[in-house]
Amino acid sequence: MVPFFVFSRIDNINFEQSEWKKLDLTEINKLAENTLFIDFSKALEMASYVTAEARASNNADQETKALKILCEIYTKKGDFDQTIKYTERINQLANEYKNSKYIVACYNYCYGLLNLESNDFVLSGDYLFKALTLFENSEAVIEQIKTLTLIGILFYKQRSYDKSMQFYQQSLELSRLAHFDLGIAASLNNIAAVKNTLHEYIEANKYFNEALYINKKFNNFKWIIINYLNLGVIAGKLGDYGQQNLNFEKCISLCDSLKNYEIKAQCYINYATSYIERGDIYMARNYMEKAKDLVNKENIVNSKLSLFELLTSYYLVNKDTSKAFIFNAEATIIRDSLFSHNNVQQLYLKEFAYNLKSKENQIKLQAERQKWILLVLISIISLIIALGYLFFYKSKVKLEKSEQEKAKANDALLIKNKELTSKTLFISEKNKALTDVAQQLKDLANTMINDEDRRKVQYMSNALTRHNNEDEWEEFELYFTSVYPEFNEKIRSIHPDLSPAELKLCTFLKLNMSSKDISNITGQQITSLEVARSRLRKKLGITNSTTNLNTYINSI
Repeated sequence: MVPFFVFSRIDNINFEQSEWKKLDLTEINKLAENTLFIDFSKALEMASYVTAEARASNNADQETKALKILCEIYTKKGDFDQTIKYTERINQLANEYKNSKYIVACYNYCYGLLNLESNDFVLSGDYLFKALTLFENSEAVIEQIKTLTLIGILFYKQRSYDKSMQFYQQSLELSRLAHFDLGIAASLNNIAAVKNTLHEYIEANKYFNEALYINKKFNNFKWIIINYLNLGVIAGKLGDYGQQNLNFEKCISLCDSLKNYEIKAQCYINYATSYIERGDIYMARNYMEKAKDLVNKENIVNSKLSLFELLTSYYLVNKDTSKAFIFNAEATIIRDSLFSHNNVQQLYLKEFAYNLKSKENQIKLQAERQKWILLVLISIISLIIALGYLFFYKSKVKLEKSEQEKAKANDALLIKNKELTSKTLFISEKNKALTDVAQQLKDLANTMINDEDRRKVQYMSNALTRHNNEDEWEEFELYFTSVYPEFNEKIRSIHPDLSPAELKLCTFLKLNMSSKDISNITGQQITSLEVARSRLRKKLGITNSTTNLNTYINSI
């Protein structure tokens, strides 16, 4: 199911350069946004023109608006170098005009969009939640709708469907309030995508058809192909294969016209899935080959994952376990990079920070109102009573603030400890899983007759083995230092002759980790770790003591 990305509304558009150049920069920017999903080249021409003119006239707001449009265009085209270039220019403007919340919001929005497209979900969430807060404060409604939609897609890609639905609903409500037709169409499509994932097919079909109606009204062909793709999938779920074929063929035809290879590949994959369900293996194999050729030629990562998962199921059903295992291993490598449990947890933390900031803003507004009421009362009450009240009030606020700061510090330490524990378990389980898969691939290669297949599997085994490198330790060390910032300095000052390997072992022992857990992370044999622990006791001077090694480390 394919989610929407929102662009702006479309009214009467005049693409003639001789006409639109007569408009002021604000109107040209609006026109450029309106053409984004109709004609990229025209939108690019308009936004580039405004960028140059606005820079020459020191019009920072309109230059930022045009740069944001350029970022959207180049991101959707996959030209991330250009996106970074224009985002950095927005960052320069944000540094020059620090009081402009809109410019800072656009900077965060563009980097959020860039990282979303490149599947860096945690970094994308960080930027997008910051952008949403700033757009709300600057009352930029259309930008709020776009950002809510991107956050919904962010959670959708991470398979957190309840959160995805929450942000899509907010986007739909705001689009209706703003009479933003294309925002409504995008939100309807996105809600339908979640409904389909949850197997609510009749509801999904209803929302997709409503979105298609609006997009046809504005001739938004690049969005119409998404609707036809999704309606084809739903028709198959409802058993209407004739309607499914009709929708898929319309989708493929439009994809050819618009050169949208990602949607076309997804259409082939859905076609193959449908024919497998119908028992037509010949047609299923035909569309899988078409999809495979297309995703390899265009290097479409998300479609590769869907295709490898389908090929795994296909070969398992046909009892070709060797090929099934190969495609499953390739799918696993892609899936691990896209759907990390740790990433989802950090996204929830970003959302928590955003919600906390919103509550703080509400509290500040309420405090401002109470302040004026208090001033009126003070003007009526005598000076002595007023001074006494103020003294009491300030003392109370100071005490509450002190208690809140202590509570926040404790909460922050608790969160860091939980993150460190989660990270430790994640690295341990991940390394163990990678080692197991690498060994299975190595065993499989030894049983293969075909040399080419054996070399490919051996290459994959070696690649997985190389994955367990020092980067994991560096990342773990950063987490550990943030929780226990003084530990390394203290133990070095007490025992300056400890080697880097012994310091690393002390770090693990500080967390009360067993030799087995340490082995899963470092790849060392348990017997080697026991020898290392014995040597460490010697260096720490507790060889003949009854003091436990872990107890001693934790006392530092």
